Amino acid sequence: MGYIPDRWILPVKIFQSLMPYMVFICMAAIVSGALNVFGRFLSASFAPVLFNCVFIAALLLGVYFSEGESGILLWLCGAVLVGGLVQLLLPAYDLYRQSRGLVLGSEQMISKAESIGRTFSPDDEQAAFKSFWSLFIPSLLGAALLQINILVSRLLAHSLDDTSVSFLYVSSRLMELPLGIFTLAIVTVFFPEMSRAFVDQSRSVFSEIAHRGMHCIVLIVLPATLGLCLLSREILMVLFQWGQFNVSNVQATAPIVVIYALALPFHSIATFCVRCFYSAKSMTVPVRISLVLLLLNTILSLIFMSIWGVYGLALANLIAAILHAQLLLSATTKAFSISLVRGLKPILKPMLFGMAAIAIICILGKFFLAYCNLSEKLSAMWAIVTLIPLSACSYFFVLHRLGIANQQIWELLRQQK
Repeated sequence: MGYIPDRWILPVKIFQSLMPYMVFICMAAIVSGALNVFGRFLSASFAPVLFNCVFIAALLLGVYFSEGESGILLWLCGAVLVGGLVQLLLPAYDLYRQSRGLVLGSEQMISKAESIGRTFSPDDEQAAFKSFWSLFIPSLLGAALLQINILVSRLLAHSLDDTSVSFLYVSSRLMELPLGIFTLAIVTVFFPEMSRAFVDQSRSVFSEIAHRGMHCIVLIVLPATLGLCLLSREILMVLFQWGQFNVSNVQATAPIVVIYALALPFHSIATFCVRCFYSAKSMTVPVRISLVLLLLNTILSLIFMSIWGVYGLALANLIAAILHAQLLLSATTKAFSISLVRGLKPILKPMLFGMAAIAIICILGKFFLAYCNLSEKLSAMWAIVTLIPLSACSYFFVLHRLGIANQQIWELLRQQK
């Protein structure tokens, strides 16, 4: 097999030991999808919280009981496996409860299912299997564009220096946090509704659901983007300025975080538009756009990297995200005869007032903390603890006073329970 450098031996062993996690997380995704059909979202959304709790507990135990870094690493590997199993068991138990209640409460549905099973011939099964793969492969390629672009940027960053890889990783993690918490939660809620509306051939209902989902995306993601841009340095200092990640690293990473944060709304809009196509079982357009943008991102990354280094890689991702969202919005308008952008006019003014409140609180708060003669780390901690809650409360207060919150966001939160 040839010579393998020592630095690759440990990662290969870790990869082999963590392979069962892929089985757990894939099964958890299937179970979560089944729960979405029942309109259940809480257990699937709460499962990652349990995973993080297991991971943090293993880290603390590893630090206490292990003597070196290798021992801590073993604890973390075990935490990934245990956390993955927990992440599967929680939604699986919820699905068992739902299916048990369905079986106990609907004899008519059982007899109907049995009659369908008797009339489902082997040819029908083969056709259904082919239909599944014809939908699965394109959806996989379309959904993975963000991760593939980030992977391309990291691989190219290896040709620069080791710190560039760390800067990109930290920045992408901070951008993906609100993307996963807010965008994916909203998309998960609205996707089954859009699918049912399209199956029922109710274009008016489909249009209303799509506009409502886009409203929620914009109302939540844009203020998150603004907050991440204004407090990027403070967030980096609190979360990552430990050990070898020093102040100079924070200063170098903050602009990358801002660039990635600016791409967040466009990634969110693109994700929602892709789900609109998926609800109609139309996979061709999103895949074609994703492949074009993947090629464009690679070309721009190579060009910008030679000019601006790691910042050029982040800028290439931003441009690709903007074009991706724009192309998908145009395709959505053409395919479904709805304009998601024009539907944002009723919420534009309240949202801008709310974001202005966020900007005022963050800027004035940072000026106030600068005059308190605190250390940089302590000042950053106070900024995170105080300014983020105050900004969020002020934003939702403005929306509530202008008649938007009760109409849009609270309705979404009720649907997630």
